[in-house]
Amino acid sequence: MAQLLKKQREIDPAEYAYSARIASNHMDIVVTSGIATGHAADVGKIKIFRKSCGDTALAVASGITPENVAEYIDDVDLFMVATGINLDGDFYNIDAVKLKRLMTIIEHKGA
Repeated sequence: MAQLLKKQREIDPAEYAYSARIASNHMDIVVTSGIATGHAADVGKIKIFRKSCGDTALAVASGITPENVAEYIDDVDLFMVATGINLDGDFYNIDAVKLKRLMTIIEHKGA
Protein backbone atom coordinates (compact mmCIF):
# COMPACT_ATOMS: atom_id res chain seq x y z
CA MET A 1 0.00 0.00 0.00
CA ALA A 2 1.60 3.25 -1.11
CA GLN A 3 0.50 6.31 0.77
CA LEU A 4 1.56 9.89 0.65
CA LEU A 5 3.19 11.58 3.64
CA LYS A 6 3.03 14.96 1.94
CA LYS A 7 1.92 18.10 3.71
CA GLN A 8 -0.60 16.31 5.90
CA ARG A 9 0.43 18.48 8.81
CA GLU A 10 3.62 20.11 9.95
CA ILE A 11 6.03 17.68 11.56
CA ASP A 12 8.59 18.98 14.01
CA PRO A 13 12.02 18.20 12.54
CA ALA A 14 12.83 16.41 15.82
CA GLU A 15 10.09 13.92 14.86
CA TYR A 16 11.29 13.17 11.31
CA ALA A 17 12.97 9.90 12.24
CA TYR A 18 10.00 8.69 14.28
CA SER A 19 7.54 9.70 11.54
CA ALA A 20 9.55 7.92 8.85
CA ARG A 21 9.81 4.73 10.94
CA ILE A 22 6.05 4.71 11.58
CA ALA A 23 5.29 5.41 7.90
CA SER A 24 7.63 2.67 6.70
CA ASN A 25 5.74 0.13 8.81
CA HIS A 26 2.52 0.90 6.91
CA MET A 27 3.58 1.89 3.40
CA ASP A 28 5.36 0.32 0.47
CA ILE A 29 6.74 3.72 -0.47
CA VAL A 30 7.13 6.62 1.94
CA VAL A 31 6.58 9.86 0.03
CA THR A 32 7.56 13.21 1.44
CA SER A 33 8.08 16.70 0.09
CA GLY A 34 9.13 20.26 0.68
CA ILE A 35 6.96 22.85 2.39
CA ALA A 36 4.73 23.41 -0.67
CA THR A 37 4.32 22.51 -4.33
CA GLY A 38 7.50 23.28 -6.22
CA HIS A 39 9.61 23.79 -3.09
CA ALA A 40 12.51 21.40 -2.67
CA ALA A 41 12.62 19.27 0.46
CA ASP A 42 15.35 20.01 2.96
CA VAL A 43 18.24 17.67 2.16
CA GLY A 44 18.78 17.02 5.87
CA LYS A 45 15.17 15.90 6.21
CA ILE A 46 15.61 13.48 3.32
CA LYS A 47 18.77 12.01 4.87
CA ILE A 48 16.91 11.43 8.15
CA PHE A 49 13.96 9.84 6.32
CA ARG A 50 16.30 7.58 4.30
CA LYS A 51 18.07 6.32 7.40
CA SER A 52 14.80 5.87 9.29
CA CYS A 53 12.88 4.12 6.49
CA GLY A 54 15.33 1.25 6.35
CA ASP A 55 14.57 -0.91 3.31
CA THR A 56 11.24 0.80 2.59
CA ALA A 57 11.35 2.84 -0.62
CA LEU A 58 11.53 6.61 -0.22
CA ALA A 59 10.15 9.12 -2.72
CA VAL A 60 10.31 12.90 -2.95
CA ALA A 61 7.33 14.67 -4.48
CA SER A 62 8.25 18.32 -4.51
CA GLY A 63 10.77 20.70 -6.00
CA ILE A 64 13.00 18.29 -7.89
CA THR A 65 14.83 19.95 -10.79
CA PRO A 66 17.78 19.09 -13.01
CA GLU A 67 19.78 21.57 -10.93
CA ASN A 68 19.15 19.91 -7.53
CA VAL A 69 18.42 16.22 -8.18
CA ALA A 70 22.04 15.21 -7.57
CA GLU A 71 21.67 16.35 -3.93
CA TYR A 72 18.97 13.70 -3.37
CA ILE A 73 19.94 10.89 -5.70
CA ASP A 74 21.84 8.75 -3.19
CA ASP A 75 19.01 8.80 -0.63
CA VAL A 76 15.86 8.62 -2.76
CA ASP A 77 14.37 5.69 -4.67
CA LEU A 78 11.71 7.57 -6.62
CA PHE A 79 11.14 11.15 -7.75
CA MET A 80 7.70 12.53 -8.50
CA VAL A 81 8.23 15.60 -10.67
CA ALA A 82 6.18 18.23 -12.43
CA THR A 83 6.67 21.90 -11.55
CA GLY A 84 10.46 21.60 -11.44
CA ILE A 85 10.53 20.58 -15.10
CA ASN A 86 7.56 22.52 -16.43
CA LEU A 87 7.78 25.14 -19.14
CA ASP A 88 8.61 28.53 -17.64
CA GLY A 89 5.43 30.23 -16.46
CA ASP A 90 3.30 27.16 -17.33
CA PHE A 91 2.09 25.06 -14.40
CA TYR A 92 0.65 22.29 -16.61
CA ASN A 93 3.12 21.43 -19.37
CA ILE A 94 6.45 19.67 -19.15
CA ASP A 95 9.53 21.15 -20.81
CA ALA A 96 11.03 18.29 -22.83
CA VAL A 97 14.55 19.72 -22.54
CA LYS A 98 14.36 19.95 -18.73
CA LEU A 99 12.90 16.44 -18.55
CA LYS A 100 15.72 15.05 -20.69
CA ARG A 101 18.36 16.80 -18.53
CA LEU A 102 16.73 15.42 -15.37
CA MET A 103 16.60 11.88 -16.77
CA THR A 104 20.23 12.06 -17.94
CA ILE A 105 21.41 13.12 -14.48
CA ILE A 106 19.38 10.36 -12.80
CA GLU A 107 20.60 7.72 -15.28
CA HIS A 108 24.19 8.71 -14.52
CA LYS A 109 23.52 8.82 -10.75
CA GLY A 110 24.14 12.52 -10.31
CA ALA A 111 27.33 12.70 -12.36
